[in-house]
Order: sequence, then structure tokens, then C-alpha cells
Amino acid sequence: MKSIFLLSLLSLWASFSCAATSIFKDKGEPELEYVIERHDSNSLLIKITFFGNQKGNTLLHLPNEWAGQQKLYQAITELTAISVHTTIFSTENPSEYRVKFPANSKVILSYVLTKDWDGPLQYPMYFRPIIVPDYFYFEGYSGLVYPDMENEENFRCKISYKGFSQKDFFGNSYFSLSESQTFPTNIQDLLNSFFCAGDFRSKEIKTESGKVVIALRGKFNFEDEEAFTMISNIIQAERKFWNDPGVPYFFVTVFPMDDQGNSGGTAHQNSFVLFQSKNLKLTEGLTYLISHEYFHTWIGQNLKMPEPEEVYKWFSEGFTDYYSYKILYSLNIITETAFLQKLNQLIWEYYLSPHFQLDNKDLVGRYWESNALKDLSYRRGLLIAFALENKISEQQSSSLDALLKTLYDKSAPSMIFSKQTFDTLVLQFIDSITLAAINNALEGKNDSLTNILINSKAYKIQLQRIDKVFDLGFNFAASQKAKKIVGLKKGSNAETAGLIEGMDITNGFSIWNNNTEKPAKVQVIRNGIKEWIEYFPVAESNIQVPQIIIKE
Repeated sequence: MKSIFLLSLLSLWASFSCAATSIFKDKGEPELEYVIERHDSNSLLIKITFFGNQKGNTLLHLPNEWAGQQKLYQAITELTAISVHTTIFSTENPSEYRVKFPANSKVILSYVLTKDWDGPLQYPMYFRPIIVPDYFYFEGYSGLVYPDMENEENFRCKISYKGFSQKDFFGNSYFSLSESQTFPTNIQDLLNSFFCAGDFRSKEIKTESGKVVIALRGKFNFEDEEAFTMISNIIQAERKFWNDPGVPYFFVTVFPMDDQGNSGGTAHQNSFVLFQSKNLKLTEGLTYLISHEYFHTWIGQNLKMPEPEEVYKWFSEGFTDYYSYKILYSLNIITETAFLQKLNQLIWEYYLSPHFQLDNKDLVGRYWESNALKDLSYRRGLLIAFALENKISEQQSSSLDALLKTLYDKSAPSMIFSKQTFDTLVLQFIDSITLAAINNALEGKNDSLTNILINSKAYKIQLQRIDKVFDLGFNFAASQKAKKIVGLKKGSNAETAGLIEGMDITNGFSIWNNNTEKPAKVQVIRNGIKEWIEYFPVAESNIQVPQIIIKE
């Protein structure tokens, strides 16, 4: 299960504005300040200070929805007014409060941020605040309370960590290895950031533009130095690809997950965070995540997707996915054989997706319903990128790299992805037949794109008949949420093994997605006793899938 989630939610950002009252700007004081300190082993006390407006009241925004998580405001407790003559009123919206104060005064509030969930660290729970005795981690979307701001100009923000041990590491999307710092930002970037402190092992690496700070915690199936080197090499390679020296400060942190065979990551403001199961090697997930998430710096963050962004995730996620593996191949982190094998696997997953014929427009509002729906955009876009590269390479006069960089340059100054610009470049670089095949695939009509693949001159590609496919036999996402088996398929191996619709389950799973050779294990509760049910997640099929013939 891979959760690679790009952090540019423009629909959320549209309602925010970013500058504080102008009369305070010449005083050199931060216009928004947070002080973070321990409250107890599972919560933080956060003090927020800002300058009130001339009206003497403002809305206060609490975390609400983020990355499929709902009611994030439930992690906020003990919201308290500290400054004099300041009062807080609830509204009909539980994620918004009204604050009243003397006009143009300094407003000081505090709140307690709690870890509002139990169980092992697994996807998707890391999108909620993680606060445990030896460290904490939260994202701006999930942990920051903030006031209405007046416009979209930058403001001065200050973040301070208070009362922690001298041995603790401090890091966030703006600075590391320091207990306090003031910096310019805006509300979008502040929310699109993350904050952590505690028991981490870190290394600072000098770069052309400044530094990259990498922090790890917990135990992994690889050495720290191996991770430090690999992460910095990938970052430098992608900056070279885009001919971009990068920002002066970039932060990466990696957390171990308690389940098996899983990895996930999220790109943030000048940073990204990665989660990987303890049993995986560095090249079994983490290097891909680093390559993917950092490539989002240019595709997804600098070059943003229009709304509704689900329609364009085939580009932002699919092309990023393709280049993630190309970058690893260029660095010899993976061999050509491994690169082509990975492409075969992802093409295979696309053709066997239950949503293979779904129109991209039908993803709007449904993207987070299941992993299969999320994966559709990744696989579809990767297949389009691969087909494009094959067709362009036949002409020997240009490359997909050149098309992508030209698209990036032509997107200035708005830096919003334009399908019209993309189409124009495809016609310039290739032909109308290829463009029609791409547009058909975006509507779930894949035959013409399949024909382009199997007629490729760059690789020998043949149709292979698939007689068995991965089939978990129940709706994993819905079952995990309900803590009981949901959507059990009649006649599936899951049912034959003993799973029953509505059967209570724990958070115990051992599932190797899309692997028909490894057994799936689900921990159930039967008659009040926990037990494991094991079976092979396989179903019969009769599907033809394009596959690259790889010369060993």
C-alpha cells in the first residue's frame, strides 16, 4: 500500500489570505507566533499570538479536513484566551470560533493539541497529529489554529519550542536544529508545513544553494549513513534535471511504521516527510518515495494543478511517478532491468484496475474513496508518459524531458498546468494520433494507447494473457475504518478462508498489495478472542496486458 499524497490543496487555499494588520509591520515583531511545549506524554500546549484588526474580532480556524481525515478539530482541546479583554465564542461550524478583543491589540490564545487516536503507526493515521513520549509530529493542516488574515501578502511568523530536553532535535519546514526562529511566510505555506521534535538522528548536508537537513527516528532495515547519502543524491539529481539550484533550506524526515511492506510520503513546503515499514530495505520503497515527493517540488507545487485537481492527477502524479523511476535509473540506484520490471508491474496494475475504464472526470469527489481510485491516476499518467517517451524517441530529434521542461517554462507566469498547452506541445513533438490516444485514455478508453505501446520501436512490447489477479476479497479501506469486514466478495478466497461480512477485526494486517504469491493475513475477533486468518488473495481472470519483453 503506497500512499504518495501531494500537498497542494488549492480548493482549501482559496479561502485563505495572508497578511496581518499593516500598522504593526514596521515594528519588526512577528505578526503570527506559535510557542510549542509539552503538555503531557500525548499532548502539546501551543500558544498563539497575533495582532488583532481594527474591527476587534476575527474568525479563528481549527483543523478540519485533510488527506481524507475528518474532524481534525477533535484533536484541539482547552482553547483559552490569555490576553486581557479577549473572549472566544463558538459558532455553528465546530472548526471555527469567533474571537473578540480590543481593536488593534495583541491577542494571545492557547490550546492543547492531542493525539486523538490509538494503535500502531500506520497509514492513514499519520495524517493526524502524532504525539508520544519521545517525539511529536504534526502538519499545519492537522495541528495549527490560526486567525483570519487580511490579504495574500507574506507576513513574519515565529515558531519557538519551549521546555524540551537539550538532547532533543527540533525541525520543521522552515528551520532545524534551533529552538526558535522568525521567517517570512504566508498562511498557505504555513499550513502546508510540518513540525517535529524529540528523539531523532540528523545530518546537515551542504548544497550549492545552502543545506539539506535529514532526520531519522526509530529502527530501520538500513544504516543511517546509507539513507543520508541516498536522499541527498536524489535531491541533487532532480535539481540538476530542472537546472534549479534549489531553496537555501530543505528538510526531510523519515519515520518507521509498525506494519509490514508499506511506505508513504507527503511533499510539504520546502520539505517532505516519509513513512516506511521497519522490515523494508532502503531500495524497497524509500528511495522511490524520495524521488517521487521531491519531483513534486516542480510538478505539483511550483507548477500547480487547476481545479478540480482530481481531473489532472494523471499528470501531477502519473508523470511524477514515471520520472521518479527514471531518476533512480539515471543514478544507478536501480538497473535498467529493474526499471523495466517496475514499468511492467505498474502497467499490469493499471490494466487490472477495477477502474480501468473510468473517465478521469468521474474521480472528482471520489479520489479518497479507495486506494484503487487513487492509484488509477498514478498508473494512467505513467502509462501516458511512457508511451509519449517511446513515440518521441522514434524521431530522435527531441525527448519527453524537453517536452516537460518546455511545458514548465510556458506555464509562467501563472504556473498553472494547462491541458491546452500540453496538447499543443504533443502536436508539436509528435502527432494528432498520439494526442487522440492520450485523450481517449483519459476517458477510460484505452485501446488506441495500447496499440501505440505494442507498436513501439523503442521496446519490444507484447500482449500477455493474465489468468490470475490479486483479489483481497473485501473492501480494505472501508473495513479498516469500520473495524469490521466490509464488502466481502462471495466465493472469494477470503470468504473460503473464514472471513465473514461484518466480522470484527483489529488493525492487524499483513498484506502485500498486488502480490499473488504472498499470503494475506487479517486479525479478526471471534467470540472475543483474537485470531489470524490467512489466505492467498487471488482470483481467476482472462485479461490481456501489454508487457515489455526484457532482455536479461
